[in-house]
Amino acid sequence: MRTNADMLKLILETAEAMDEVRTVTLHGSRVSGAPEDRWMDYDVAYYVTEMGALQQETAWLAPFGDRLIMQRPELSTLAEPHGLGWFPILMQFADGSRIDLTLVPVKLTENYLQQGEPGRMLLDKDGLLQRLSLQQEPGFAVVLPTAAEYADCCNEFWWVSPYVVKGLARGQLLYALEHISILRKEYRRMLSWKAAAEADGPVYAGKQGDGLEAIVPELEWQMLQRTYARAEPEKIAGLLPALWQAFSTASNETAGLLGFPYRVEDRLQSWLHERLQE
Repeated sequence: MRTNADMLKLILETAEAMDEVRTVTLHGSRVSGAPEDRWMDYDVAYYVTEMGALQQETAWLAPFGDRLIMQRPELSTLAEPHGLGWFPILMQFADGSRIDLTLVPVKLTENYLQQGEPGRMLLDKDGLLQRLSLQQEPGFAVVLPTAAEYADCCNEFWWVSPYVVKGLARGQLLYALEHISILRKEYRRMLSWKAAAEADGPVYAGKQGDGLEAIVPELEWQMLQRTYARAEPEKIAGLLPALWQAFSTASNETAGLLGFPYRVEDRLQSWLHERLQE
């Protein structure tokens, strides 16, 4: 596997040899201070004056090495384009290295940098970044919700809960588990909001909530882990009442911290418990 120094040298030399590339920044875990391991990607942005040929052609990517697989999400028929104007090229190499390269039109540089992810300048041919600032703190701080966002999170959690019960009743385990993943997402969102509301400064939940372990009480973290239930009816049925109670507690406490109205879903919870026992 190529060393960090080798990869950064290659990324820079490739950019320096291309007139279209004017600026290069490094982002992600290699900038945020995360512990380094062999799975760490190189999240790189090339700020370019011309996009068309670079999007369609792949020969210019050859210097990066022997690719096992590549993905260009904006060209995929299975996903909607994000429409933001930049173009990701994701590459896994045979030696284990991986580059997530994003092509950004020079005119959209400021928009791209305003996403809030920490970054480090690697190359600036025209002094573009001297006029702009790179985020240096860890990225993706939890943003406190509006009252409407809080209410929508609660509504989504309770709206989806009957689908899990229905899946269990019908013996559709994959259906039930698919909807538990939605409950998990909203519970995770609520926990991150509560942690942010309780904190004196910014908090970081991390990708997929991995950072929550450091910022929420142990019992809440354990409850979140339990939501990754096995595909067994008894396991899922045993999880649900505890998850409903945990979400009720977290959402009530969050409402109190933020001064939002809290809607008690007693009737729905009673109905859910009855259906679960049938």
